[in-house]
This record gives sequence, C-alpha cells and structure tokens, in this order.
Amino acid sequence: NVAVKLQVLLEGGYSILLDGPQGSGKTVLSRAIADALEMEYVYFNCASVYEATDFIATLQVRANSDGVAETVFVGTNFRQALMNALAKPQNRYLVFLDEFNRCRPSARNGLMPALDTTRKVYDPETGDLLDIPGNIQFIAAINNGDQFVGTSSVDPAQMDRFATLKLDYPPLEAEVKILAGRFPAVDRKIIEIVVNVANKIRRDEALGADLSLRATQEACAMLGHPLFSDEMKPIDALREALATAFCGRFPGRIEDEASEAGQIWSLVIKGLMEHRSFGMT
Repeated sequence: NVAVKLQVLLEGGYSILLDGPQGSGKTVLSRAIADALEMEYVYFNCASVYEATDFIATLQVRANSDGVAETVFVGTNFRQALMNALAKPQNRYLVFLDEFNRCRPSARNGLMPALDTTRKVYDPETGDLLDIPGNIQFIAAINNGDQFVGTSSVDPAQMDRFATLKLDYPPLEAEVKILAGRFPAVDRKIIEIVVNVANKIRRDEALGADLSLRATQEACAMLGHPLFSDEMKPIDALREALATAFCGRFPGRIEDEASEAGQIWSLVIKGLMEHRSFGMT
C-alpha cells in the first residue's frame, strides 16, 4: 500500500519522490498524508522555477513609495514555511514540490543541500544560508517519460536525496468508489463502464497512452448533468462523454483511425461493446 509506505517513510524523516503518470493522485495523496499526520501542507509548483534562488525568493519589479520602479526580492511560500517552522517548532510542515522535473536541472541543484544532511538553502534576499529545521519534510512529484514535454530527467545524485515511490492508477474498484462518491447522480453501473473503458486504454501496450483520473472525472461530470442524463439515451450520452473526455485529450479526430484520437475511439467502442447487457449494440 503506497499510502502506508509514504507514512512510514515520512515518520522516519525521509524526503520522498512520487513517480507516476499524470492524474494518478500524487497531489491528493500528499495532502491526505499531511492531514493524517497533522502536518501543515505547503504546495510549491516547481514549474515556475527558472533559477536556483527562485525556490526561496523571486526578483520582481515594484513601485516604491515614491512611485519609482525598483527590483526587489519577494519571498515564496516555501520561504515563509521555513520562517514559520523556525518560529513554531511544535508544528510540523510538509512541503510538496510538484512538477519537480519541470524546472532546469541546474535550478534543482540549488535545493540539494536542503534535502540531505546539510539541511540548508541559500537565501538571495539576505545572502545567508537558511537552516531547514527538523519539523519540515519534503515530498516531490515527477512525471517520467518522453511524452511529457518540458520535463528533464532527475540525475542519480538528486534521486539519492529521496526515497522513491512508484505510483500507478488506482485499482478499478477504488477509482469507481472515488467517482461514485463525487458524482452521486451517475448510476454506479455507468461509472463502472467509464472506468473499465479507461483501463482498457491505459493497459493497451501498443498505444502506450496515459489517461488520467481527470478524464474519468470529466466523463462522469458530463454524464451526471441533466443535459446528458435527460436529453440523450444512455448509450448516446456515454459515447458523447467518452469522445470528449477521453479522445479529446489526443491529437487528431475520432473519424481518422490513423490518428491518436481515432485509435483511442476504437478502444472506446470496443470497451462499450463489452457491456452489451447495458444495451450496447
């Protein structure tokens, strides 16, 4: 169980790297663990980092009291969390470094001393090294793979700062339960069909496509709306919802079988055909 391993590692004082496809629940899991351990949750998006110092403070142009433009360092919420942790040692903080491999490797290098026994980070505003107190811990999240444009590999030295946990999509039953709780207006059997079709796409080795939980959520959101549930036949509503939520994520048109969207659509139709008891023809 990934959640149990995550909790055990956090309690052991480790920094953790979550590696999984988009929409596999990395952010949700990190928030849930923070709540369970009564830690204050600090979200930081690494995609906005261009220089190593951007983790702590960014250069911004602002007007001073005389209306003259000046360049100043503005502290990030990460820096504020450090200050809070130093001022309140009785509190525990979990810093979630989202999209960790969407900033340049050279920028990530600036964070390495914060993640090892050095436990320090450079503050560009003061020129000092800030201590990372023991009541702050880190979880970083990455998407690995050539399909993720704008990412870079995390080198062995950076990886060695973390205990790595691999995430996959949740089991079918778990995803159905999540969706059923969020979209009570949608019949559970319909949700099961949506998730079954999604898993058919995810597990197709020839296509190698990722289909996030956001896609199944969007499909259920449409299927739970009166414009779908009241104005269309169930099979037509399913086709429309899956064409938009699933195929719309890929280039091409569903009519073009050579395109990615067309290949996804073929898998959608095959998946729907497997549920003839629902009225599929």
